[in-house]
Amino acid sequence: MQIKTFGSWMMVACLVGTLGCSSSTKTPTAASGEGSDTAAEARALIDLTANAYQTASAYRDSGYVRLAYSLAGEPFEDRAPLAVSFQSPNLLSIDAYAVQLSSDGKRLQATIQDPETNHFDGQCLSVPVSSRLTLEEVYADPMVAQFAGSGMGGPAPQLELLLSDKPLAAWLQAPAELALGERQSVDGRACQSVVIDAEPLRYVLWIDVEDYLIRRLELPWQAIAPGLANDPQLSEASLTIELADAEFERRLPPRVFALQTPPMSVQVTTLINPPPAAPHALVGSRVGSFRLPESTGRFDVNESGSGRPATVLMWIANHGSSQQAAMALQQAIDALPQEVQQRIHPAVVMAEPQSSADTGRMLRSWGVGMPWIDDTQAVGRDVFQITEAPCLVVMGADGSVELHQQRLNDGLLQILPAILTEVADRQPVGRRALDQYIASQASYRRLLSQRSGLQFPLSTESSLLTAEIRSNQNLR
Repeated sequence: MQIKTFGSWMMVACLVGTLGCSSSTKTPTAASGEGSDTAAEARALIDLTANAYQTASAYRDSGYVRLAYSLAGEPFEDRAPLAVSFQSPNLLSIDAYAVQLSSDGKRLQATIQDPETNHFDGQCLSVPVSSRLTLEEVYADPMVAQFAGSGMGGPAPQLELLLSDKPLAAWLQAPAELALGERQSVDGRACQSVVIDAEPLRYVLWIDVEDYLIRRLELPWQAIAPGLANDPQLSEASLTIELADAEFERRLPPRVFALQTPPMSVQVTTLINPPPAAPHALVGSRVGSFRLPESTGRFDVNESGSGRPATVLMWIANHGSSQQAAMALQQAIDALPQEVQQRIHPAVVMAEPQSSADTGRMLRSWGVGMPWIDDTQAVGRDVFQITEAPCLVVMGADGSVELHQQRLNDGLLQILPAILTEVADRQPVGRRALDQYIASQASYRRLLSQRSGLQFPLSTESSLLTAEIRSNQNLR
């Protein structure tokens, strides 16, 4: 397995980046008028820093990633943990984004906080650890490697400095150029900056001149958050890794590395990515008798559909997320071939009390030309169990619910044209989704049994699968 180190992540960013970089650090100047001299001094400082980490008996910090920016003049700041404690040769504690990992010298344990998967259904990685911990061991589990390295700051650079045989080697290779920058206080300590130019990106390390600790890393936020870079209202943006309270120690208290096994967790030898959540309870079935108010497109929607093979309904409200969803649906409809569009009746359903004229003006301002329905009596909300907007419901030719999705995500929007085409072709999309869910749950349970030593009996019904998992180790 190829380990994703901070240096390799940086080089990948250099390859994919397309924007120039700005930094709060001034352009470095050559020492004694010679660029080669300042490059050599910068390289020497990095070598001293790497040696300090490699020979440290113990190290700890309260690190975090910080994205700061102003949007339309209003300041914003996002933070995520990226903290490391280490004691040679094999004691470790990491709090990196969604990953909490510890090694007490005998076993390495890790959990992932991920609400979308119910925190990996309570799985807890537990594997033996070698007498001298390596970077490969820390990132051996694919899910740990993914979640510990996919945050905006990338993998923890201090971990690479402590455990890698060649820390930050990628930074010292051509075409990256090194130079000394300015000096300033960081975290109350005098620091020398080292500028790494890897066109078109630029990185800055702030190194404590007394003990050779890295106390801050400036990262090129434009390459990592391109959506922000393209926003004309954005200003004063910066992305840094703040290694607050970083220090070398002779020894750390044992409690720092104590394994914290969550209650009701399932210990596994490899973390298993849980399958997607179950489809909505209405998917694959027909709803009771109802009739929505007539749409502005002059078609009716009732328990049998709308007279066409596919009926597409999106419940919205007057807010930004509904606007984005309605625009995305309009784009998905427009992307369909004309013959497919003729087999679909799309409509926006207004979930808030307002006049039809107001709804029309709002949709036009959004660039949405679909017909709309003002469901002032909330008939559709109750029939289709709509709890929030936006919510997308797709009905088949016989009125069966083929798709019921709240909180539309990019993944769904990408495949939505294909789904609508299949429903328009009278394909059983809903039933197929249920079958896939049951099959994925069965496969998931088999893997859980193999990797935990516990038994998760297989069932043919998704409701029984869920009930049995909940009764066995409090899984979903």
